[in-house]
Amino acid sequence: MTSRINSASRINNIITKALERAPNEQAIDAWAKTFNIVEDRVAIKSNKITFYLQLLHQEVSITRKLLEQTTLSENLYIHALSNLEDAFSAHLLMQNWSVPLQYLNPATLTSLSYWVDILPDEEKAISEPDLEEIIKLLDELELLLEDSKLPESLIIIIKHLTGLMRDAINKYPIAGAKALRSAVTTCYGELVLVKEELQNNPSEETSKLKKILDKFTMVVDSAEKVERLIGMATKLVEFFSK
Repeated sequence: MTSRINSASRINNIITKALERAPNEQAIDAWAKTFNIVEDRVAIKSNKITFYLQLLHQEVSITRKLLEQTTLSENLYIHALSNLEDAFSAHLLMQNWSVPLQYLNPATLTSLSYWVDILPDEEKAISEPDLEEIIKLLDELELLLEDSKLPESLIIIIKHLTGLMRDAINKYPIAGAKALRSAVTTCYGELVLVKEELQNNPSEETSKLKKILDKFTMVVDSAEKVERLIGMATKLVEFFSK
């Protein structure tokens, strides 16, 4: 994996993993293994894969915009971008993997590798242990919520917040730190709605939530090249204390 992190590098990392699949596999199964999706029902599996393919399309769009800001002639990248869009088409899920694979030809992969090197280095990598720690804390909190004595309205909000953070972690390999940053800012907004309830219901669950949010915010801060979330962790404290 490259040390530079940008939309092109994230696309490249996903493709590198996808290229490990056998050409005679069905595309839906190749993508499921690439995205670590374990699901027997075809409808649900295809919906999940389509979601991740849409994220890849968004990264291709970001890459296109960044390339337009360089001195490169459009003729040098437009065909490779089109190939990536075709390879990530959800319409090909029921085809053999060899069909989308044809778009990931050597010329397209060479172009992609070149873009990784010329596009801005967006962020610092978030370590796998940090993400695993957050997932472990989320698992613990969700287990606590099963027998929680908190008001139902507060339980619903907390479950919503844990879902936002879990979804952001799942998006991270494709969308990068911006997915986590979006989850932090959304959680901050949601907490405004339940500030009084949180303060009036100190519990193991709310303490665990604060711990998760502190860790989540720290991880996002560490990935930023520009300190956009300075003070966010401090602000979160006020939602858990009078």
